[in-house]
Amino acid sequence: MSLALIAPAAPTNRGDDCGGIDHLRCQIELGLVRRHLHGDTLLAFGLRDDGSAAYRGQAMAADGRLMAPSELQALALPARRLAATPGAMPDLLAAQADACCDGVQALDLLGRMTDWRACLRQWARMLTVGGCVAFDLASLAHAQALPGVPGEPPAPDPHETRLQVTEVLAEAAAQGLRAVQVQPYGAFLGGPETAAQVRLHTVERFHWWRRLLSWVPQDASLTELALLLDDQVVGHLPASAAGRCLLVLKKCEATAATAGALPMSTDRLAEALQSTALAQRVSELLLASWRNMRYFTAWRDALQAVVPGMPAAALDALATGDAKSRLADADHRTRLDALSMDMIRGWRALPEPQALMTLDGVPLADVTDYHMIQMLLIFGFKPFPELAR
Repeated sequence: MSLALIAPAAPTNRGDDCGGIDHLRCQIELGLVRRHLHGDTLLAFGLRDDGSAAYRGQAMAADGRLMAPSELQALALPARRLAATPGAMPDLLAAQADACCDGVQALDLLGRMTDWRACLRQWARMLTVGGCVAFDLASLAHAQALPGVPGEPPAPDPHETRLQVTEVLAEAAAQGLRAVQVQPYGAFLGGPETAAQVRLHTVERFHWWRRLLSWVPQDASLTELALLLDDQVVGHLPASAAGRCLLVLKKCEATAATAGALPMSTDRLAEALQSTALAQRVSELLLASWRNMRYFTAWRDALQAVVPGMPAAALDALATGDAKSRLADADHRTRLDALSMDMIRGWRALPEPQALMTLDGVPLADVTDYHMIQMLLIFGFKPFPELAR
């Protein structure tokens, strides 16, 4: 089942301000496209909302500059870019000849179309046998997996239809397209496809998380860590693990037209988590800055919230040596923060303190929280021995 499209498409920001969330998305998407699209004739389809001939997204460099065709070819990206409004896109696809290209790239497109099945049919028609189409979608399974009010359906996205990956793969198989890669990505990075996370009180709603992401791509080590975790861990999880999924489908011979979906491999995830090289690099990045450590702990905790059975120990194993010690210390301090807050809020909710800290009907206790928590930490729990003297 898919949700109805209820509003025109809003372009994803990979242009003038390609930072933070959008920079990570762009790096992940274009990396996967380069990995899987090969051949002499590669096409990129994109949506635009006005009468211009260009569209934002597929041809943008990380610094927001529009890439020239020669630059795109050098990066093994489709140099021929075709754009249309959502209403005109079906005609643009239909105008392409049969078996006219070796690869198709279509980012931020499928979920914005009224009839996404028609897009799959057209892509299958225009691909040569052995050619691939790479596209992304907003994962309905992820929205349904977010912790929230039991029985409450996910809020519809105003710009994009959320789709079930299994449904898309079934339709693709019927058109002779076999799954080569199904990769969740962009876990907990926000954006319209995961706007429900704000409402459901996950990490996205906190200002510090947005501010942390604003350092991407200015902080090269943070960017590397985020990309590494997405590719080596999230990429091996089911579609419910992240707000977006990138699919690569290959055109099959007629005899293979019923090829099914690519299974999600828990063995691949276990192998990745046990990789010594991965753990070594993650550990180096965790020691590089406090931002990296904060990103890792928030990413780990959020992943556990939406992936059933995801053990913290398995993710913590990515930190070794000094990084493991610092991670344990960071977790300990986080628990002390939460415990201190609960104690102070519980105390001032009692009748006597509540009456004592109310003046002319105005509660004053809130303004003392910060100072009281500071005193409780310094002189009570003493995580900073040098201050408790």
